[in-house]
Amino acid sequence: MIYKKFDSNIGLGFLGFAYNLGADFETSENYGTAHLMEHMICKSYDHMRSTLTRLSVDNNAYTSNNHVVFWFKGLNESLKELGQELYNSITKGEYVATREAFEIENKK
Repeated sequence: MIYKKFDSNIGLGFLGFAYNLGADFETSENYGTAHLMEHMICKSYDHMRSTLTRLSVDNNAYTSNNHVVFWFKGLNESLKELGQELYNSITKGEYVATREAFEIENKK
């Protein structure tokens, strides 16, 4: 799911991506997998962190019982400029974690 909301009166917008997975989809054998995937997917847009900061785009992610959500909030113009790149980074799967990066996140 992709959520977009741009408020022209205020000039602030919201862009969110949600995957339909979470604790409700896990079993005792794979408990914590959704949260681990949240951490790994966040790495897919690490290369954009300085741009997000420069444009004052706030962002975060969380895992609930039935969703893993990534959200971005900032000026409409900034989100419209970054939206496609964020979407591609999160959904296209171009980030490939090293075994070391995976093990570090798996220990958290």
